[in-house]
Amino acid sequence: MDFTSRIPTEILCLVFHFCRRIDGVPTVDLLRRSVDLDSMASDAQREGRDATHLLAWVKVTQVCARWRKVALEDATLWTDVPAVLGGQWMRLFLSRSNQSTLMVDWGIRNTRLREQIDAIILEHHTRMRTFTSDNLKGDSTTFRLLCRTWPALEDLKISIEGNLPPGLTLLDRHAPSLRLLILRMQTISASWFFLDHSVSVFGGLTAFTLEFADGAESESMRLFLHAMASMPHLRHLRFISKSSFEGSSISETRSGCPAGACRRESMPLKTLTVLCADASIVSHMLRHILPSPDVAVIIFTDGPLEDGEEHVSGPLHGTVAQIAEWKAKSFPRFPFSAMALSIKDNDSDTLVSVHISRTPEALESIIAPLNPQWPHELCDYLIFAFPAPQQFRIHHRHAPLYMYILDTLVPSSLRALVLDLGEGSLPPGLHLSRPTFANVTALRLKDFHVNIIKHLARTDEDGRFLLFPALKILDFQDCDLIGSLISCKFLIRDVEIWNALRHMLECRRERHPLGALYLRVGPDEIAKAREEGFQPVGIDDPNDVRLARKVIRQCIDDMEEAPEIKIISPEEHVASDA
Repeated sequence: MDFTSRIPTEILCLVFHFCRRIDGVPTVDLLRRSVDLDSMASDAQREGRDATHLLAWVKVTQVCARWRKVALEDATLWTDVPAVLGGQWMRLFLSRSNQSTLMVDWGIRNTRLREQIDAIILEHHTRMRTFTSDNLKGDSTTFRLLCRTWPALEDLKISIEGNLPPGLTLLDRHAPSLRLLILRMQTISASWFFLDHSVSVFGGLTAFTLEFADGAESESMRLFLHAMASMPHLRHLRFISKSSFEGSSISETRSGCPAGACRRESMPLKTLTVLCADASIVSHMLRHILPSPDVAVIIFTDGPLEDGEEHVSGPLHGTVAQIAEWKAKSFPRFPFSAMALSIKDNDSDTLVSVHISRTPEALESIIAPLNPQWPHELCDYLIFAFPAPQQFRIHHRHAPLYMYILDTLVPSSLRALVLDLGEGSLPPGLHLSRPTFANVTALRLKDFHVNIIKHLARTDEDGRFLLFPALKILDFQDCDLIGSLISCKFLIRDVEIWNALRHMLECRRERHPLGALYLRVGPDEIAKAREEGFQPVGIDDPNDVRLARKVIRQCIDDMEEAPEIKIISPEEHVASDA
């Protein structure tokens, strides 16, 4: 019996959409990642290969006549047009999409495809919901078509090369549904000249990206402010600078911003993202923006930081100083009191991110790994992310940059701190003994490491703790308690990590006792350790197994008896003032 005939139509449609989501309609970026695409002998061979490998989900709709009929009657299944696969597939999807709104991603340098898609845009642009195009020439037919009315357009992502023809306006000043605009241009002056003549379509924008590769003069800065003023609903703003602008900083006179008369646009931004923040033009543009107090500022560099103090004290410092000015002059009632430092390794470098929040209660969200996608749904954080060479954690040569950020933004208000240090060592370049950290009362550590515990017990000649003298709450986020105990050497029925923990607590009790020390232990981990047949991982000798069981159980008993130690589940929320 053919059981496929019993599947309801609604379920079949869900299956088709799910398959399409897994495979995905091919985009320009996807094709660029295909290693053997350029080796195809002809366009026809390329289209056949792409259809086979990149539109496999279409085959699912052809299992039987009924499945094919259901797929053809669902117009929404065909609205994501695979323009990069050529005219045949474009026409097929367009015919099956009926009059539904469309999504189009096109950008391959192919004259034949360009001519085909120009004809399609001319016919179908009034129902296109998204449009993406790379390497778009300012004098091309496609660009001129973008100067027509696009009533259904919501997302527009274009990269424009060359000069712009005079007299053209983006979307013919009418795109009532436009919400996201990503504009990549060679010069910022040309960008704002172009946008200045198209401001009527910006009223509904919630996310805007500007990428440029040249500086700005007084006139373009005026146009920049004019464009910003036309975006009352903008929540996510992103600048991308493609060059370092060495020696091209803008003077106050050239920028049209004389001393003491700098015009600013107040903007209710949720996120302000700056890529390649060493560009002085970006620092200058930020002077003309006044975001809301709960803005999240994300700053990225596109490669390892250069050596030397001179580099880190350049335009990037100017960007951080501008944020500090916002904090001091525009919303002084919102001091930053919580910080998270995360060090993550990847194949080529180390991503170092510093998260700063106005409230310690936000630390639960701060701990989540940095995901540099945009728009962000962040609210209360300033995030600074810097790739650094893999052989460094926080090297002494980078310490001035990190400490500058901290000393500028949180000179004395820091109360809660989260450290994710990978290998569990405290990098000396961070200078955790500095006054910036003296008032920290809540410390969360990503891992349970004996070296960190030992550092917390050290004092100076006057008996003052070198690290976090005001500490009241210590929270280990990932505490593999049993694994940590097993990994230590069993010497005279004792364990190094418990010795260090007990010594640290005793030292703190004498001078400034902790209010709570939280150990986050997995479900049933302690109960399993107390079972008679508990087998410690990595220990085979029967005598060592018996000793390990005894030592681990004794350590757990001692920890539970310590008044400061609280063993909780990994998911349990702990307030920073608990």
